[in-house]
Amino acid sequence: MLKLKHLSKQYDDVVLNDISICFPATGLIVIVGESGCGKSTLLHILGGIDQHYSGKILLNRKNIKSEKNYIRNHVGFVFQNMYLIDEMTVKENYMLSAFFKKIEISKEKRYLKKLKIEMLADEKAAVLSGGEKQRAAIMRAFMSGNDLILCDEPTGSLDEANSETVFSLLRELAKEKLVIAVSHDMVLARKYSDHLYRLDHGKLILMKKRKSFRKYAEKKGKQKPFAFLIVKLFKLSWRSHLLMIQVIFVAILSILLAFSLAEASHQQIQKTIEQFIPSTTILCQRKDGQNITVKELDSIHKDYIVYRCMEYTDIELLGLSFDETLTENDLFYISDYSQRAKGDLLMGKNIKNDHDMLVSQNTYEALCQHFQKENMLNEKLHLYLKNGQKTAAVTVDIVGVTCQETPLHTVYLKEFAYSNFCQELFSVKEGELFFVQTEKSDDIDRLKKDYPLYQFQVANAGLTSSIDEKMDQLQKILFGFSLMIIISSCFLLGEVFYLNVIKRKKMFAVFKSLGASAIQISLLVLSQGVIIVICAFIEATLLLNNLLQLFNGLIEQYISDQGEHIFTLNMQMVMTVFLFSLMLTAVSCMIPVYKATHIDIIDGLKG
Repeated sequence: MLKLKHLSKQYDDVVLNDISICFPATGLIVIVGESGCGKSTLLHILGGIDQHYSGKILLNRKNIKSEKNYIRNHVGFVFQNMYLIDEMTVKENYMLSAFFKKIEISKEKRYLKKLKIEMLADEKAAVLSGGEKQRAAIMRAFMSGNDLILCDEPTGSLDEANSETVFSLLRELAKEKLVIAVSHDMVLARKYSDHLYRLDHGKLILMKKRKSFRKYAEKKGKQKPFAFLIVKLFKLSWRSHLLMIQVIFVAILSILLAFSLAEASHQQIQKTIEQFIPSTTILCQRKDGQNITVKELDSIHKDYIVYRCMEYTDIELLGLSFDETLTENDLFYISDYSQRAKGDLLMGKNIKNDHDMLVSQNTYEALCQHFQKENMLNEKLHLYLKNGQKTAAVTVDIVGVTCQETPLHTVYLKEFAYSNFCQELFSVKEGELFFVQTEKSDDIDRLKKDYPLYQFQVANAGLTSSIDEKMDQLQKILFGFSLMIIISSCFLLGEVFYLNVIKRKKMFAVFKSLGASAIQISLLVLSQGVIIVICAFIEATLLLNNLLQLFNGLIEQYISDQGEHIFTLNMQMVMTVFLFSLMLTAVSCMIPVYKATHIDIIDGLKG
């Protein structure tokens, strides 16, 4: 039951003047009157889309202003100007309500046949005639399944036969619902109405009254997935959305590519440092600053320590030569001698005494080239050392070649052999520092615990820390650059969406008139941005992955044939940028969302 209590409305003049009336729960109510007398205004107020009035309207004893989702749960509209969405088909238009609530589907075919639009179901609304649009709009209201149907000139664009059909259907529908129609057709109004009113000078005057009856209809509810409407709206603006996808795609690709290249460079630098100075090499000295003897170094042994080597700050290992007298041209310079050989031998045998020596594979090849020999195995050479101004040499024998590829010219000596050479040549028995090579890089914690008198530091810690600091600075610069790009792109997206909301103001008003909630309107706007970002990210990620594979292939073909991938796609980085972009997209869409949810239905329908 719909009850009006002292309902009044005025613009410059009074339109509705203190109307108090009670409409039955079912029946066809027809209101007639002169043009501009306020009939449409009354329907808008009864439908809840115009809330600027005084008085009360009660539906089933509840004030419609305070009832949540009043339009969605109770009202179906047939507007005088139809307000179909031109880009959608007839069926998509009359099924719109199904995205916002459950609707009746049991009489769909019957209504289509009665309204003579069954052959138009797949036609776009834009190509329909005025009469066909009117019938499609009536179909939309019928399909809403609500208990209050409000019709504003439902036969205004129809011929006499179709007008008769529409009023016949309204009459039949009124057996189950309350139908209030505004019309200028007095003949059909008198013929089919249960109650007939004339609106005159703001008052409703009863002209005819027929006893109403109530017949409950069995409802069959169906609701379509809301995601279908989201996809449909995306398709309606696919050109502008495609352009925005490409803008966001370029921004995201630039960011991901910059971060990927920076990360790959960092990893390569760290890998190169590890090749020069492994993280298992630990620099040691006494905490009290005293020198260390070879005997003391020999006492530092554990299962996890694989190699020990004394370091003398004043002594320098120069290199290898066949000459007993040092000449600069003949000398083959050695850069590293403090490591233990790893892996199998490529040729030769293992070290047995202090004067045996192993060399890495690339060092062996460089030796052969330097001394112009095909084979250097078992060759006796002089190993030159320098202490201040004094230079001396010991004889060594190259007994084997390791499979290792080293970035520097590297030789491998027996443990303590270097210390013995220094003592033999220069009578040096103590050193300030020594190196310990362990099985794992985290064995430094065990060393600190087992030998508290000594200070331990990973040999490459200083260099690694410096590189990490520089790379952190680069990452911050890239982050700032990326932030500006993403913010610019996302707010451009927000601006485009705002203009799109303005452009489709009437469509959002239609949605609200069909019962779309503020949350559903918000999701319709926000989801468009989310889809654009997702599409751009998928496109950017796929292209980036292909670019990185291309870079790896070029490096493998022209620079390094070791088969390792320098550039890899960091999914954690990708997801971080993705989530951050989604967050900024949500923020940038707040104004368009606010605009869409606060569209006044009447103003929106007027365009």
